[in-house]
Amino acid sequence: MYIGVGDSKKLEIGKWNKIIKNKEHIWFFPVCRNKVLERVPLGFRDLYFAISVYINRKKIFGNNYTTCSIFTGNTFILWIFSFLTGKKRIYYYAPGLRYSDFFTRHRLIGKLIFPFFKKIHAASLNRASIIFAAASKEEINRYSLELEKYGFNKKIRQQPTMINVQIFYPRDKKSMRQKHNLPMDIPIFIYVGRLAKVKGVDFLIDAVSSFKDRYGDCRIIICGDGEQDTHLRTYVDRINMNDIVLFKGNCPSNLVAEYIGASDVCLVGSFYEGFSVAMIEEVVSGRPVVSTNVSGASDLIKDGINGFIVSERNPHIFATKMFQSLKLQESSLKYSNELSEIYDEKKQWDRIMLEIDRYGYE
Repeated sequence: MYIGVGDSKKLEIGKWNKIIKNKEHIWFFPVCRNKVLERVPLGFRDLYFAISVYINRKKIFGNNYTTCSIFTGNTFILWIFSFLTGKKRIYYYAPGLRYSDFFTRHRLIGKLIFPFFKKIHAASLNRASIIFAAASKEEINRYSLELEKYGFNKKIRQQPTMINVQIFYPRDKKSMRQKHNLPMDIPIFIYVGRLAKVKGVDFLIDAVSSFKDRYGDCRIIICGDGEQDTHLRTYVDRINMNDIVLFKGNCPSNLVAEYIGASDVCLVGSFYEGFSVAMIEEVVSGRPVVSTNVSGASDLIKDGINGFIVSERNPHIFATKMFQSLKLQESSLKYSNELSEIYDEKKQWDRIMLEIDRYGYE
């Protein structure tokens, strides 16, 4: 059974609905509509969703809601249900060991409450039955040592990020470009993710500008929204790249997959990543990825096979690797099959259920 948000008019908000997902009938409880959540400031959406789940807890779990199990990747759901309900079986999945977006979007307030956040988070993690994290072993060790200062004493189990391979798979480039009215005969790059300073989107725009000057006409599709949206659009206008940079806003997964399918090479310019879901979606979709040297990149990118990892934050060097990646289409497609097996959502859920059955309540 799933809890989430939904937009379909057929869905009844605040009630259990029987729907079809991945060709299977499942029960789904939407606590609000997507359109409502999108009106909430970005840094507060996880909190809003968690409060909505708490308000509907008796409708979701019935009268015995304190004895039911919860599997969540939402930090605030972990907090609320571990402290306010006394729930004993909470299985927490961290999709990358980074802290809430609140701290990057509201820096001043975030800096003041960060120590308090860590203390509460450590205490709530200690109440979880099992903790899974989509992160490298090094990152898990670093994160655990940091929280031990605040009383954390649990084991974090490494778990690959899960993606839906029914949505993200190699698509025919020509048909995707025709569908979205994109040019057929020039390189198209894509960035998928939040428009935030830490993501280095302005760096990617500079790299695309360098590519255009040295190798000829191209485009970059940008899928995402965030606090730097206005800044980036202004920057693109100032450097006269409006015809090159295509802002698509926040796109649903199906549309993101189609834009990836229409592209030649995917770009990641982050200063820091937990374990990039977007990067996994891109490599599983059979497209080369050129990325800065962030956590998780070396697990997904084999230099010269399905992309390149670029250590220097130099747009000209990055552009050179973008050009070289155009020749990696065939090898990227072959490697995508192997990665699809690893990150397949269904197979990962089976693995998680085995872990829960094996270790139960720790």
